Amino acid sequence: MGNKGKKRFYAVARGHSTGIFRSWPQCEAQVKGYSGASFKGFATEQEAQNFLRANGGSVDDADRATNKRTTGVSITQRKRPRCTDAPPVIIAIQFDGGSRGNPGRAGSGAVVRITQQIPSSSGNNTATIPQWQTKTWHARSFVPLPATNNEAEYNGVIVGLTIAAEELRKLQLNTERPILVELHVQGDSNLVIQQMQKQWKVNKESLKPYFEEAMRLLEEEIQPEECTMLHVYRSDNQLADQLANEAMNTENSWYTTSDDGHEEPTVLSYWMNVDKSRPRYHKTKLNFET
Repeated sequence: MGNKGKKRFYAVARGHSTGIFRSWPQCEAQVKGYSGASFKGFATEQEAQNFLRANGGSVDDADRATNKRTTGVSITQRKRPRCTDAPPVIIAIQFDGGSRGNPGRAGSGAVVRITQQIPSSSGNNTATIPQWQTKTWHARSFVPLPATNNEAEYNGVIVGLTIAAEELRKLQLNTERPILVELHVQGDSNLVIQQMQKQWKVNKESLKPYFEEAMRLLEEEIQPEECTMLHVYRSDNQLADQLANEAMNTENSWYTTSDDGHEEPTVLSYWMNVDKSRPRYHKTKLNFET
């Protein structure tokens, strides 16, 4: 049923308009298409004001924003319970994709870095010293059917979001506290970035299932409290590009994980969508078994 009775406050420190907004559609309208947007949701207005002050926003702007009436497209409500004093899990995703022929042999790459805070005991003292731990995934995904550059790019972000969603499920099983997620996504496909921010419409029928799957993972599986999406130059996306080329060169899909600097190969398998009306659509299914 959602949380109709709960007041929610969304602080926008960088966006088309800054301030505090009382609903996600109002907040979304301020950050869609704004490169480097900074925003976050809170349970109380005081927390939202603190976020604005800490990030260069104005509380005067906040007062004006809470009285504005704006419209926008609502996304799925958060299903994961939230806890404002829980340390965030920070997820950074770089994605890329390419096609040799456009359409032709295609492959995607994704780099996923997940950083979480883990408490460490300080001697016999009951106090704890927070420490941060980062784990990295390097994923290569071969697209077995002829695909376009844009389809391969979308496949790359889907692979990255799938890895992140699966890891969040594992983390939630090991803690009683709800997990707050801070998500940062970057790639050199402006089309994917703009469409996922709902700034550009998805007109091509072949891209719609990719878009729907990417948004499902984002809005229903990961449900970030804070999310930034950034279009970068190819020179800033070289690792993801390298992984996409490895997938095309080997015609295979797999990922490696980097834990404490040591990488171990793990099989990555895919399955095809048999819907003949969408011949190029496929989803990447990852084998997370150890």
